[in-house]
Amino acid sequence: QTDLAALEQCMDDDVAQGRVPTLVVVSAGSPAVGLVDPLQGLQDLCKRHEAWLHVEGHALAALCLVSVPNLPARTGDSVSLPLGTWLGLPSVPYVTLYKTSEAALAHAAGLSSFSVHTKLQCLPLWVGLQSLGHQGLLQRVLHCLRLSEMLRERLDQVPEIEVVGRPRAVSKEGQVLSLADVVTKSVGTLLLFDVVVPVVTFRYLPEEAFAEEEVEEETQEEESTEVVSETDSKRDTPDQSDSKEKTEEETEAAPLDEEPILHDTSYCNNLNSWLAQVLNRDIPRAALDLLDLDPYGACLRFCPLESAHVYGTTTQDVEELYNCLLKHLAILNATVRQKRKFRDALSKHANLELVEVCHWAGLGGVRFVPDAFVGHMDSLDEKAKAQLNQLNSELVLKLKSTDSAFSLGESEDGLSCVRFGMVTDDLDIEELVGLVLGAGIELEESTKALESMSELVKQGIQEASKGLQQENEEKILQEGLLRHVPIVGSLFNWWSPTNKESGIRGRSFNITSGLVESTENIYKYHMQIQQGDTPALTNMPPQAQVVVQAANALETKAQQ
Repeated sequence: QTDLAALEQCMDDDVAQGRVPTLVVVSAGSPAVGLVDPLQGLQDLCKRHEAWLHVEGHALAALCLVSVPNLPARTGDSVSLPLGTWLGLPSVPYVTLYKTSEAALAHAAGLSSFSVHTKLQCLPLWVGLQSLGHQGLLQRVLHCLRLSEMLRERLDQVPEIEVVGRPRAVSKEGQVLSLADVVTKSVGTLLLFDVVVPVVTFRYLPEEAFAEEEVEEETQEEESTEVVSETDSKRDTPDQSDSKEKTEEETEAAPLDEEPILHDTSYCNNLNSWLAQVLNRDIPRAALDLLDLDPYGACLRFCPLESAHVYGTTTQDVEELYNCLLKHLAILNATVRQKRKFRDALSKHANLELVEVCHWAGLGGVRFVPDAFVGHMDSLDEKAKAQLNQLNSELVLKLKSTDSAFSLGESEDGLSCVRFGMVTDDLDIEELVGLVLGAGIELEESTKALESMSELVKQGIQEASKGLQQENEEKILQEGLLRHVPIVGSLFNWWSPTNKESGIRGRSFNITSGLVESTENIYKYHMQIQQGDTPALTNMPPQAQVVVQAANALETKAQQ
């Protein structure tokens, strides 16, 4: 909204420096929140400086609602009317109406010159106005303004909803003025702009916002009472004063331990963003817009003048929008209340870490931290972070098998986490946290088992390699070095062939027993034979079997 005093000071400074104020553009119903600039003061200011006053905004659509439509509207020197937007007529140009005291000035400015191109651009608008007529135009505008007024009246009854913008106009008797008072009576233009509600912009505030305001008022009253009593009595001993100072310090420090959710602007924006998404999903003909307004943050905007004729919005849609809003407000309130319990429950477990997920309106995120990483999250290397992400990703998959409400999220530091959505009051937070903790511990134990198994396999492979190397060395010593010398070895092997069964046997690792066994029986009987077993298809005992304990050195059992 235009600051009249600041504008007046700026124009006075320009005049003092020899500049001439030429044009002032003001709003009668801003597109974002529907604010109306102080038109009366702006008219006087522009008249005093002989500046041109141009007015634009959605509230100008209400000019057709007055009971005497032939009276001039004293709203400025010119106005811009987006009739195509208001009437639902696509590809219709804007219309600018201006007034002039002398026709020669308009002719000199080229405003009255004839242009075939300009005339053709106005043809769709002329056809639309001729088809609608005055009553048709009035009914379309009145329908849009009634929709916004209806929603505004409903939202004023909801304590969790803050309507952003100007308050509604009130009569001298203290009654709120409505469209019925404007249509049936002859009112001034300025009062007309104050009564109509072209845009409804609102946002959701948690329940604790209103509770904190009441607490602040009570605290201020108590502080004022204490000050009066202290100045009157003046009987406090030093010990008593010290105890009072400590109590005041503790009281001031207590709220700092846990920041209220209301003060978390980003989380409030996420809540309103979620609300806009679900309302547009459930009531698409409402055509709500999501705005980022300073200093309010994310807000929802309802402007029937821009969307009602395109989407066919009716009063029934507004009623359904209100009922749907109440239903989702219950979910929002429950999520905000449960979020505090969620934080308290996570603080009791060292393996669970609270994660603030960006652009997420749900309960929040939690990261399962293994015992080895507890207390060392700030010093993790890339390998440890990859292991942590893998563990939490598997945790999400495990939890999804029980409930699809779990999803994989990511914090600002790039680490994965378990993400929770919107909840209701009947959800048991302790049970939810216990479910995540139990699943995480189970995954951690299974991961440790896999790591120990892989270590056992690695150790068994090393022992088997050592055994094969030792057996190869023994074979060389038994057969002699001449058999392994090129050319000479071939001649020696031709003269005295070696036994075919004296070759080096392979090794197999039994994961269950942790033993390294020879593969001789597997190739001989074409089947796996456990240690001490006899093949079922033959009565012959198994041949020599090498059994090695994976954790010990290579040992050879007695040959049969």
